[in-house]
Amino acid sequence: MQDEFISNSWSITPGVRLDQFKLAASQAGFVAPAASLSGSAVSPKLGVLYRATPEWSVFGNYASGFRAPNASQLNGFFENVTQFYKTISNPNLKPEKSKNFEVGVRGRLDRLSLDVAAFTGKFNNLIEDSVTVGGAGVVGNPTVFQSINVGNATISGFEVKGNMDWGQVAGGRLTTPFSYGQTRGKDKTTGRPLNSIDPAKLHVGVKYETAAWDVRLDASRHSAKKSGDVFVAAPATQFLVPAATTLDLSGQWRISKKLRVNAGIANLTDKKYWNWSDVRGLAATSLVADAYTQPGRHFNVSLVADF
Repeated sequence: MQDEFISNSWSITPGVRLDQFKLAASQAGFVAPAASLSGSAVSPKLGVLYRATPEWSVFGNYASGFRAPNASQLNGFFENVTQFYKTISNPNLKPEKSKNFEVGVRGRLDRLSLDVAAFTGKFNNLIEDSVTVGGAGVVGNPTVFQSINVGNATISGFEVKGNMDWGQVAGGRLTTPFSYGQTRGKDKTTGRPLNSIDPAKLHVGVKYETAAWDVRLDASRHSAKKSGDVFVAAPATQFLVPAATTLDLSGQWRISKKLRVNAGIANLTDKKYWNWSDVRGLAATSLVADAYTQPGRHFNVSLVADF
Protein backbone atom coordinates (compact mmCIF):
# COMPACT_ATOMS: atom_id res chain seq x y z
CA MET A 1 0.00 0.00 0.00
CA GLN A 2 1.49 3.31 -1.09
CA ASP A 3 0.47 6.93 -1.56
CA GLU A 4 2.07 10.16 -2.76
CA PHE A 5 1.67 13.72 -1.46
CA ILE A 6 2.85 16.63 -3.62
CA SER A 7 3.17 20.21 -2.35
CA ASN A 8 5.00 22.78 -4.47
CA SER A 9 8.60 21.48 -4.77
CA TRP A 10 8.14 18.55 -2.41
CA SER A 11 6.94 14.99 -3.01
CA ILE A 12 6.49 12.60 -0.09
CA THR A 13 5.74 8.93 -0.72
CA PRO A 14 4.90 6.77 2.33
CA GLY A 15 4.15 3.09 2.02
CA VAL A 16 3.85 -0.18 3.93
CA ARG A 17 4.11 -3.81 2.85
CA LEU A 18 2.82 -6.94 4.57
CA ASP A 19 4.58 -10.27 3.94
CA GLN A 20 3.25 -13.58 5.15
CA PHE A 21 4.66 -16.98 4.22
CA LYS A 22 4.26 -20.63 5.13
CA LEU A 23 6.47 -23.50 4.04
CA ALA A 24 5.10 -26.91 5.04
CA ALA A 25 7.50 -29.74 4.16
CA SER A 26 6.37 -33.33 3.77
CA GLN A 27 8.54 -35.83 5.65
CA ALA A 28 8.42 -38.34 2.79
CA GLY A 29 11.81 -39.00 1.21
CA PHE A 30 13.89 -37.22 3.86
CA VAL A 31 16.50 -39.15 5.86
CA ALA A 32 16.50 -36.43 8.53
CA PRO A 33 13.30 -34.61 9.55
CA ALA A 34 12.38 -31.93 7.01
CA ALA A 35 12.06 -28.33 8.24
CA SER A 36 8.86 -26.31 7.99
CA LEU A 37 8.76 -22.57 8.51
CA SER A 38 6.21 -19.76 8.62
CA GLY A 39 6.17 -16.09 9.56
CA SER A 40 5.15 -12.57 8.65
CA ALA A 41 6.54 -9.04 8.66
CA VAL A 42 5.32 -5.46 8.29
CA SER A 43 7.78 -3.32 6.31
CA PRO A 44 7.30 0.47 6.18
CA LYS A 45 9.00 2.78 3.69
CA LEU A 46 9.24 6.52 3.08
CA GLY A 47 10.49 8.49 0.08
CA VAL A 48 11.13 12.24 -0.08
CA LEU A 49 11.92 14.25 -3.22
CA TYR A 50 12.80 17.97 -3.31
CA ARG A 51 12.87 19.77 -6.68
CA ALA A 52 15.49 22.44 -6.00
CA THR A 53 15.33 23.80 -9.56
CA PRO A 54 13.57 22.70 -12.76
CA GLU A 55 16.76 20.78 -13.64
CA TRP A 56 17.92 19.36 -10.30
CA SER A 57 16.22 17.28 -7.60
CA VAL A 58 17.43 15.79 -4.33
CA PHE A 59 15.89 12.60 -2.97
CA GLY A 60 16.09 10.28 0.00
CA ASN A 61 14.49 6.92 0.71
CA TYR A 62 14.08 4.64 3.70
CA ALA A 63 12.72 1.11 3.35
CA SER A 64 12.49 -1.94 5.56
CA GLY A 65 13.16 -5.25 3.85
CA PHE A 66 12.12 -8.83 4.48
CA ARG A 67 13.08 -12.10 2.75
CA ALA A 68 12.05 -15.59 3.76
CA PRO A 69 14.22 -18.69 3.11
CA ASN A 70 13.07 -20.90 0.27
CA ALA A 71 12.45 -24.64 0.33
CA SER A 72 15.78 -25.53 -1.29
CA GLN A 73 17.77 -23.52 1.25
CA LEU A 74 15.97 -25.21 4.15
CA ASN A 75 15.82 -28.80 2.91
CA GLY A 76 17.75 -29.17 -0.33
CA PHE A 77 20.69 -31.53 -0.87
CA PHE A 78 22.96 -32.09 -3.87
CA GLU A 79 26.26 -33.94 -4.28
CA ASN A 80 28.67 -34.15 -7.21
CA VAL A 81 30.87 -37.15 -6.47
CA THR A 82 33.12 -36.61 -9.50
CA GLN A 83 33.99 -32.98 -8.66
CA PHE A 84 34.06 -33.53 -4.89
CA TYR A 85 31.52 -31.00 -3.63
CA LYS A 86 28.06 -31.04 -2.13
CA THR A 87 25.35 -28.61 -1.04
CA ILE A 88 23.59 -29.36 2.23
CA SER A 89 20.39 -28.06 3.77
CA ASN A 90 20.08 -25.65 6.69
CA PRO A 91 16.86 -26.36 8.63
CA ASN A 92 17.78 -23.60 11.13
CA LEU A 93 17.76 -20.80 8.54
CA LYS A 94 15.87 -17.68 9.65
CA PRO A 95 14.12 -14.95 7.63
CA GLU A 96 16.23 -11.95 6.62
CA LYS A 97 15.29 -8.43 7.74
CA SER A 98 16.90 -5.14 6.76
CA LYS A 99 16.77 -1.37 7.06
CA ASN A 100 17.88 0.46 3.91
CA PHE A 101 18.75 4.12 3.35
CA GLU A 102 19.42 5.93 0.06
CA VAL A 103 20.24 9.55 -0.82
CA GLY A 104 20.90 10.99 -4.22
CA VAL A 105 20.75 13.75 -6.81
CA ARG A 106 18.86 13.71 -10.10
CA GLY A 107 19.61 16.07 -12.98
CA ARG A 108 17.61 16.61 -16.18
CA LEU A 109 19.51 19.06 -18.39
CA ASP A 110 19.08 19.90 -22.08
CA ARG A 111 21.42 17.15 -23.28
CA LEU A 112 22.33 15.22 -20.14
CA SER A 113 20.25 13.14 -17.74
CA LEU A 114 22.09 12.07 -14.59
CA ASP A 115 21.28 10.07 -11.45
CA VAL A 116 23.77 9.71 -8.59
CA ALA A 117 22.85 7.72 -5.49
CA ALA A 118 24.57 6.34 -2.40
CA PHE A 119 22.99 3.61 -0.29
CA THR A 120 23.55 1.56 2.82
CA GLY A 121 21.64 -1.31 4.37
CA LYS A 122 21.78 -2.92 7.80
CA PHE A 123 20.80 -6.59 7.81
CA ASN A 124 19.76 -8.97 10.54
CA ASN A 125 20.08 -12.67 9.62
CA LEU A 126 21.25 -11.86 6.09
CA ILE A 127 20.82 -15.01 3.95
CA GLU A 128 24.05 -15.92 2.15
CA ASP A 129 23.89 -18.70 -0.43
CA SER A 130 26.64 -21.18 -1.36
CA VAL A 131 28.90 -20.45 1.60
CA THR A 132 31.83 -22.84 2.02
CA VAL A 133 31.36 -24.42 5.44
CA GLY A 134 33.80 -27.35 5.23
CA GLY A 135 35.82 -29.75 3.12
CA ALA A 136 38.83 -29.41 0.86
CA GLY A 137 37.40 -30.45 -2.53
CA VAL A 138 39.29 -33.75 -2.67
CA VAL A 139 38.43 -37.44 -2.56
CA GLY A 140 37.01 -38.32 0.84
CA ASN A 141 36.72 -34.67 1.88
CA PRO A 142 34.42 -32.82 -0.57
CA THR A 143 33.81 -29.10 -0.34
CA VAL A 144 30.57 -28.46 1.55
CA PHE A 145 28.30 -25.52 0.65
CA GLN A 146 25.36 -24.27 2.68
CA SER A 147 23.00 -21.29 2.92
CA ILE A 148 23.63 -19.52 6.22
CA ASN A 149 22.50 -16.50 8.20
CA VAL A 150 24.89 -13.63 8.86
CA GLY A 151 23.52 -12.19 12.07
CA ASN A 152 24.70 -8.58 11.64
CA ALA A 153 25.82 -7.28 8.25
CA THR A 154 26.02 -4.06 6.25
CA ILE A 155 25.95 -3.55 2.48
CA SER A 156 26.84 -0.10 1.13
CA GLY A 157 27.70 1.42 -2.21
CA PHE A 158 26.94 3.99 -4.86
CA GLU A 159 25.68 4.15 -8.44
CA VAL A 160 26.04 6.70 -11.22
CA LYS A 161 23.92 6.39 -14.34
CA GLY A 162 22.70 8.63 -17.12
CA ASN A 163 22.47 9.40 -20.79
CA MET A 164 24.20 12.01 -22.96
CA ASP A 165 22.26 13.23 -25.99
CA TRP A 166 24.66 14.49 -28.68
CA GLY A 167 21.82 15.69 -30.91
CA GLN A 168 21.08 15.12 -34.57
CA VAL A 169 23.83 13.55 -36.68
CA ALA A 170 23.28 12.73 -40.38
CA GLY A 171 19.53 12.46 -39.98
CA GLY A 172 19.57 10.38 -36.81
CA ARG A 173 20.07 10.95 -33.07
CA LEU A 174 23.30 9.98 -31.32
CA THR A 175 23.27 9.21 -27.59
CA THR A 176 25.61 7.72 -24.99
CA PRO A 177 24.07 5.78 -22.07
CA PHE A 178 26.42 5.06 -19.16
CA SER A 179 26.47 3.61 -15.66
CA TYR A 180 28.92 2.67 -12.93
CA GLY A 181 28.20 0.88 -9.65
CA GLN A 182 30.27 -0.28 -6.72
CA THR A 183 29.17 -2.16 -3.60
CA ARG A 184 30.87 -3.37 -0.41
CA GLY A 185 29.54 -5.77 2.22
CA LYS A 186 30.79 -6.73 5.66
CA ASP A 187 29.92 -9.13 8.45
CA LYS A 188 29.88 -6.71 11.38
CA THR A 189 30.42 -9.46 13.95
CA THR A 190 33.62 -10.84 12.43
CA GLY A 191 34.74 -7.89 10.29
CA ARG A 192 35.01 -10.20 7.28
CA PRO A 193 33.80 -9.27 3.78
CA LEU A 194 30.59 -10.73 2.36
CA ASN A 195 31.55 -13.05 -0.48
CA SER A 196 28.23 -12.58 -2.28
CA ILE A 197 28.96 -9.00 -3.36
CA ASP A 198 29.66 -8.61 -7.09
CA PRO A 199 32.72 -6.62 -8.27
CA ALA A 200 32.27 -3.10 -9.65
CA LYS A 201 31.01 -2.74 -13.21
CA LEU A 202 31.28 0.11 -15.72
CA HIS A 203 29.01 0.35 -18.75
CA VAL A 204 29.28 2.82 -21.64
CA GLY A 205 27.28 2.66 -24.87
CA VAL A 206 26.85 4.50 -28.14
CA LYS A 207 23.41 4.46 -29.81
CA TYR A 208 22.41 5.84 -33.19
CA GLU A 209 18.67 5.98 -33.85
CA THR A 210 16.51 6.95 -36.82
CA ALA A 211 12.78 6.65 -37.37
CA ALA A 212 13.14 3.26 -39.09
CA TRP A 213 16.18 1.63 -37.43
CA ASP A 214 18.77 1.94 -34.72
CA VAL A 215 22.15 0.42 -33.90
CA ARG A 216 23.96 0.27 -30.55
CA LEU A 217 27.43 -0.67 -29.34
CA ASP A 218 27.87 -1.36 -25.60
CA ALA A 219 31.15 -1.76 -23.71
CA SER A 220 31.15 -3.32 -20.24
CA ARG A 221 34.12 -3.35 -17.89
CA HIS A 222 33.87 -6.18 -15.36
CA SER A 223 36.22 -5.49 -12.44
CA ALA A 224 38.34 -8.23 -10.92
CA LYS A 225 37.39 -9.79 -7.60
CA LYS A 226 40.19 -8.98 -5.15
CA SER A 227 41.41 -11.37 -2.48
CA GLY A 228 40.74 -8.72 0.19
CA ASP A 229 37.03 -8.80 -0.71
CA VAL A 230 36.71 -12.56 -0.09
CA PHE A 231 36.97 -14.71 3.02
CA VAL A 232 37.58 -18.44 2.71
CA ALA A 233 38.47 -20.62 5.69
CA ALA A 234 41.57 -22.78 5.20
CA PRO A 235 42.23 -25.26 3.72
CA ALA A 236 39.66 -24.15 1.11
CA THR A 237 40.68 -21.69 -1.63
CA GLN A 238 38.70 -19.45 -3.96
CA PHE A 239 39.01 -18.85 -7.69
CA LEU A 240 39.09 -15.06 -8.24
CA VAL A 241 37.67 -13.70 -11.49
CA PRO A 242 40.03 -11.43 -13.46
CA ALA A 243 38.97 -8.11 -14.96
CA ALA A 244 37.49 -8.18 -18.46
CA THR A 245 36.02 -5.80 -21.03
CA THR A 246 33.28 -7.05 -23.35
CA LEU A 247 31.53 -5.51 -26.36
CA ASP A 248 27.95 -6.11 -27.54
CA LEU A 249 26.55 -4.93 -30.86
CA SER A 250 22.79 -4.79 -31.38
CA GLY A 251 20.25 -3.21 -33.66
CA GLN A 252 16.57 -2.95 -34.52
CA TRP A 253 14.70 -2.51 -37.81
CA ARG A 254 11.12 -1.27 -37.46
CA ILE A 255 9.45 -2.76 -40.52
CA SER A 256 6.07 -1.29 -39.57
CA LYS A 257 4.23 0.00 -36.51
CA LYS A 258 3.46 -3.57 -35.47
CA LEU A 259 6.49 -5.48 -36.72
CA ARG A 260 10.19 -5.17 -35.93
CA VAL A 261 13.37 -7.24 -36.18
CA ASN A 262 15.98 -7.31 -33.42
CA ALA A 263 19.49 -8.65 -34.04
CA GLY A 264 22.71 -8.66 -32.08
CA ILE A 265 26.22 -10.00 -31.65
CA ALA A 266 27.02 -10.56 -27.97
CA ASN A 267 30.62 -10.71 -26.74
CA LEU A 268 31.78 -9.30 -30.05
CA THR A 269 35.53 -9.85 -29.40
CA ASP A 270 34.98 -13.42 -28.11
CA LYS A 271 36.39 -12.47 -24.70
CA LYS A 272 36.91 -15.19 -22.08
CA TYR A 273 35.41 -14.04 -18.77
CA TRP A 274 33.51 -15.19 -15.71
CA ASN A 275 30.66 -13.79 -13.63
CA TRP A 276 31.52 -13.77 -9.95
CA SER A 277 28.14 -15.22 -8.95
CA ASP A 278 28.87 -18.33 -11.05
CA VAL A 279 32.25 -19.20 -9.51
CA ARG A 280 31.73 -18.26 -5.87
CA GLY A 281 32.88 -21.32 -3.93
CA LEU A 282 34.97 -22.68 -6.82
CA ALA A 283 38.46 -23.65 -5.66
CA ALA A 284 41.45 -21.75 -7.05
CA THR A 285 42.95 -25.10 -8.05
CA SER A 286 39.86 -26.27 -9.94
CA LEU A 287 40.61 -27.98 -13.24
CA VAL A 288 37.17 -27.16 -14.66
CA ALA A 289 37.12 -23.38 -14.17
CA ASP A 290 36.63 -22.90 -17.92
CA ALA A 291 33.27 -24.65 -17.65
CA TYR A 292 32.01 -21.61 -15.70
CA THR A 293 32.91 -19.00 -18.33
CA GLN A 294 30.27 -16.91 -20.06
CA PRO A 295 29.44 -17.72 -23.69
CA GLY A 296 31.90 -16.58 -26.33
CA ARG A 297 30.81 -14.65 -29.39
CA HIS A 298 27.19 -15.51 -30.15
CA PHE A 299 24.35 -14.20 -32.28
CA ASN A 300 20.65 -13.61 -31.73
CA VAL A 301 17.81 -12.62 -34.03
CA SER A 302 14.15 -12.15 -33.14
CA LEU A 303 11.00 -11.04 -34.90
CA VAL A 304 8.55 -9.13 -32.71
CA ALA A 305 4.92 -8.52 -33.67
CA ASP A 306 2.54 -6.34 -31.63
CA PHE A 307 -1.21 -7.01 -31.89
